[in-house]
Amino acid sequence: MKKSQILAALALAFALGVVAPVAGTYAEAGIAPMADLGDGTTTPTTATKAELEAVVNKISGQAEYKAFAELAAALAENTEKSPMALADIKSAITTALGKLSFGYNTQATLAQLVETAKGIDNYAAWSNLVEKTAVAQAVQAGTNKEVSQVTAQTNLLTAIQAFYPNAKLTDGETLQTTIGTATGLTLKDAEGNNTAYTYGNISLMVNTINAYPTSTNIYNRLSKALTAVAKDDAAKKTIADTDTIAGLVALANETDADAAVFNTTKAKNYKDLRDDIDTIDYDTLTATQMRTEINDLITAYETASGLKYADITNPAPEDPSQPINPTDPDTPTTPTTPDDGKGDATTTPDKNGAPNTGVVAEGADASAKSSVSIMAGVSSFITAAGSALVAIRRGKKA
Repeated sequence: MKKSQILAALALAFALGVVAPVAGTYAEAGIAPMADLGDGTTTPTTATKAELEAVVNKISGQAEYKAFAELAAALAENTEKSPMALADIKSAITTALGKLSFGYNTQATLAQLVETAKGIDNYAAWSNLVEKTAVAQAVQAGTNKEVSQVTAQTNLLTAIQAFYPNAKLTDGETLQTTIGTATGLTLKDAEGNNTAYTYGNISLMVNTINAYPTSTNIYNRLSKALTAVAKDDAAKKTIADTDTIAGLVALANETDADAAVFNTTKAKNYKDLRDDIDTIDYDTLTATQMRTEINDLITAYETASGLKYADITNPAPEDPSQPINPTDPDTPTTPTTPDDGKGDATTTPDKNGAPNTGVVAEGADASAKSSVSIMAGVSSFITAAGSALVAIRRGKKA
């Protein structure tokens, strides 16, 4: 039967009321409800939680999105930890080494100075004493509720005994008294001619060295994060030439588009997008609201990135042998076609280049089932149309 004949038969069948559109067929095939846009096209009006999560995962997995998110996280860590300035660390170490008459290379890097400082006599014992004294002081002040006064005092005495093996607590000695003993320690070096080895001189250096890892980690994280979003090579050089945490923070907070080392418009748009994603309450959204959220996120992403959402690929999974399923990121699947970098490898347009129609696929079985159901519906239409034609002819003969 020709296509024109099939269409005529279907139209006749509907007109006679012999058959009606088989709504169950569409529901069974998993086709989402569509809204008529008035121009001959339709768009889904609802979405599932899995679909919304898939869009969020796809957007938040994009390299540029992650780069700006990492910069924001680095700034947040800096605010939270308030690291000691690198220059202050270097100054404190050199000052302490000078008081101890401990030689060091004045041209040494900060990392080299830290290692030099750790080479003073009994550094490990001093470090332990400073640590136990800090705990005891916190217990005494009531800011540490996890350690008892007895434990704090016993641990502090042990730290003191590393210098004075015969040291003991007096009857009824208070924790405050033991703290005073620790902070008042004065020792001579191996030759017995240097009384600068005092708790006051050495504790500052120990605390500074303890602060060094946090400060360097935050500096390196900020530098790396800024470099990842730098707008050009000149910006990268500016970042590389900035040797302080405060300087990097200033670069990261720059709002003037011309002075900034990154695209400030992108930074703001990505921040807005992150805020939108962070405030999604999946469990309270209706199916219609989830579709609206998806549309809003896609629009926001396209505004921030300058890319079309349909052109980006899913982020690479942790296990390359298990590619991400675009409709359910928790269920890996193997693409049937290689990804050319221009779109999702698991979905392709039809041979005429038409985009996806909004059908929510549930795998190969569901696709086959959908095709069978639709074909069955068409078959029903044609059969009913034939019956209608026969009935009309019989009526005329009668």
